[in-house]
Amino acid sequence: MIVKGVYGDFKKITGRIRVEEVYGPVDLDRKRIVEEAGLKYVPLIWVPRAGGAEEGIVDAWGSKMLFAFNNSGCISNPRIRESAKNTLEDAVVKCDVDSIILDALRFPSPFDGRGMLSCFCKYCRRRIVESGINPENLRSNLLRLLEKIHLYPHLSSDLIEAFIQWVNIRQLIVKELLEELKEKAEEYDITVRIAVFPPSIAWLVGQNYAYIKDLVGEAQVMLYHKCGGPACLNTELTSLVELLLKSTGEAREKEVLRAASMLTGLCLKSWKEFKERGVDWDILVEETRRAESLLDSKFTAVYWLDKLVEERLKTMRLNKVILFVAKNC
Repeated sequence: MIVKGVYGDFKKITGRIRVEEVYGPVDLDRKRIVEEAGLKYVPLIWVPRAGGAEEGIVDAWGSKMLFAFNNSGCISNPRIRESAKNTLEDAVVKCDVDSIILDALRFPSPFDGRGMLSCFCKYCRRRIVESGINPENLRSNLLRLLEKIHLYPHLSSDLIEAFIQWVNIRQLIVKELLEELKEKAEEYDITVRIAVFPPSIAWLVGQNYAYIKDLVGEAQVMLYHKCGGPACLNTELTSLVELLLKSTGEAREKEVLRAASMLTGLCLKSWKEFKERGVDWDILVEETRRAESLLDSKFTAVYWLDKLVEERLKTMRLNKVILFVAKNC
């Protein structure tokens, strides 16, 4: 197994693990340090970076908010789209690289609580109308769906249709922006890579592996088993169950777990323990195999490094992996 690259503190592992690349922000000092260590530096672009709260997403209740690390706005917003293109151009010119990584090219996830039921900003509403959908009907049906999710899949046809429309609109907007960023990258003859959510959640945030694998040179699937932020499986799955329970009532936990399991394709019986100890190893293996099957040669796994992962990866039979090395790992 080859450790293709590292996010985070690469110096912590380069003495005992062979590494080829390091990923990070558009930062010339960081690039110099990495290259002095004999490694390749690949800059990362946080696509939805917002200039202020006014660029936030609008949830189904009408509240505007920034998501992820309170730094991300709606990718339908022309200012955010233009900023992402300018940052890509800046990264290529400043860092003189042959590839870049797109991160957070998506909509809010379960980590963002009610923000997941978005977006209904004026730009997304316009896109919804262009798709032949009434945005107010979609918004109200999503709220009704949330209240009745414990009945899934035995829901009325209008609620099922609303869910499909919501997923499709998200995926369409993500796909269109990815195509635009790829076109910009091709002007400089560089390869686009992308960091994406694990398969159980990716499709809900607008990341459809079916089109992603045709548009990028590499899809880095974030398979984080134990951490507290967006894309971390333990946090995302727990947040999804908690969001559904708040909407339906704690007494319906069994039914909610059934619905959440059907949405994610995972067994979530031990979900209450995920935040503290991380997801079961079997879930991480299942997500890895699903991503590998869907993305074929474009797939690269990204794992959150700790003692458990370092030991278990020896049995995974992967050709290459990327590690996220936190300061306290």
